[in-house]
Amino acid sequence: MSELARPRKATQDASAIIVINCGSSSVKFALFAAAQSLSRLRSGSVDRIGLANGHFHIADADGVTITNKTGFFSNHATALGQVLEAVERDASTPRLMAVGHRVVHGGAECDCPVIVTRALEARLRRINV
Repeated sequence: MSELARPRKATQDASAIIVINCGSSSVKFALFAAAQSLSRLRSGSVDRIGLANGHFHIADADGVTITNKTGFFSNHATALGQVLEAVERDASTPRLMAVGHRVVHGGAECDCPVIVTRALEARLRRINV
């Protein structure tokens, strides 16, 4: 995400956290206000990644559809790019200050929420078989 694309001030009260869950053929996400309440601002998914009839959906906090389109999302990077681009374009959402990602199994040493470091990335690469 370009720092120049969203010149909003990134304070905790005006920032957001995106949480991502990548599956074998989908990217699901939720965007939360970074304020103490962590209220959900948006949620959605890109489904059927790699297939001609992929689906991209975003809803607001009340479940009202904001984005609903079909298309070809060739891989997870493309799908995630669509999600981040949509969040960046949405002037009503605050700047991202953090990203959370669900890892299904990070090994015996990684059984709770942790901050991603280079050492953690290296360890996850080693156990990814």
